[in-house]
Amino acid sequence: MATIELNYNNIRQNAINLKEQAQDIIAVVKNNAYNLDLRECVKLYSEVGINYFATTKEEECKIIRETLGENANIFLLNPTYDFALAREYNIEINIVSLEYLKENIERLKDLTLQLEFAGSMRRAGAKNLEEVLEIIFHLRMSLMVSMKKKKS
Repeated sequence: MATIELNYNNIRQNAINLKEQAQDIIAVVKNNAYNLDLRECVKLYSEVGINYFATTKEEECKIIRETLGENANIFLLNPTYDFALAREYNIEINIVSLEYLKENIERLKDLTLQLEFAGSMRRAGAKNLEEVLEIIFHLRMSLMVSMKKKKS
């Protein structure tokens, strides 16, 4: 029977090497940190100064927050409709399309948002510059309406 040995010291050293080359790192830790153990990996990364994490599952966002507390930034790559969870766990939300934004603009207020660009891989996200600008326009209009309501 074959066995696999995970050497967390090597993972730590790789993280240190990356940190020496780039100060702003987002560690993508989806799928249980690629089956390396999410809790162990985010602790290890945090210890070397990496405190920004991205994943695709809401449950993994919760695990990261519960493991690291408020010292971590967490970005949910996949769209979510559980905005209460995003607020409770301080999770950044991905704007995956103009339609998603229009459908949820009122529920997205007071959340930190990221705008995804589809790029050449044609995944989720704004498909072109026009759509990027339209998303920004809708966000600005929503913000202006919110500010007017607060003043009155």
